[in-house]
Amino acid sequence: MEKPRNIRLSPFHQRQQELGGVFFEAAGWERPQWHQSNEALLDEIAGDVAERRGWESKYWSPIAGAEHLGARSRVAMFDLTPFTKIEVTGGMALESLEHITSNRMDQPVGRITYTSMLNHKGGIKCDLTVTRLGKDKFMIITGGGSGIHDMTWIRANMPDDNSVQLSDVTSAMTCIGLWGPNSRELLSRVTPNDVSNEAFPYMSAQEIAVDGLTCLAFRISYVGELGWEIYAPVETGLHLWDTLWDAGQSLGVLAAGGAAFDSLRLEKGYRLWGNELHTEFNPYEAGIGFAVR
Repeated sequence: MEKPRNIRLSPFHQRQQELGGVFFEAAGWERPQWHQSNEALLDEIAGDVAERRGWESKYWSPIAGAEHLGARSRVAMFDLTPFTKIEVTGGMALESLEHITSNRMDQPVGRITYTSMLNHKGGIKCDLTVTRLGKDKFMIITGGGSGIHDMTWIRANMPDDNSVQLSDVTSAMTCIGLWGPNSRELLSRVTPNDVSNEAFPYMSAQEIAVDGLTCLAFRISYVGELGWEIYAPVETGLHLWDTLWDAGQSLGVLAAGGAAFDSLRLEKGYRLWGNELHTEFNPYEAGIGFAVR
């Protein structure tokens, strides 16, 4: 879409511009697909990124391949602010989520659960994560492009007696995906919290302190590498970015865009609703039967 543009900007937008971000629009958000500042990485990976010609090279750059390999070998920061974030609260929150999801929601506080939501034929209507933050408080994270679709489906299948409250907090919270083999070392440099595997296991969520900020960290990765999704109030986002960026320089930290994000999840075999997942297939046919309980 050519216009209107620059309607929804993450708190990192200025930094991404300074890094030469090439922006595409998605669900109203300006999202960098790659950063021209990473062009120098091409010299390090000569021959490792296949060339594209003709129509397939449109809206693409080999820099995206460099960012992909950088996330696999170093540590990368991804702007996940456009992720749709939905708070679910109320006395019937657990029971209602159990009703509309394919996985079990009655998990300990701090547990992240991947699940689908199915239509009456068993077709996949949504796929997302649900994190239990309290006895009657949950956080749903889903894609920015499918957020309105998912929110509509969830709302339509919730009780209408005010026993469950849904709040879209997307614009109130920013998020950085900190992923790559050096991500634990980087995070440990900016937080006093223990981020070891024993203290902070996979698919768990904890509050952590980052240079005076209180953040919500999810130990989860959509790109198949060690790392965290780090959530914070949007007004503190730029400070969070700068803190991580400065601490990661000696670790080779790079900013990675949406093109690498997509290729990394494909390489790992992670599905995306609207692409590999949709209502024509049930979870077993789509290869996510593990999320049916």
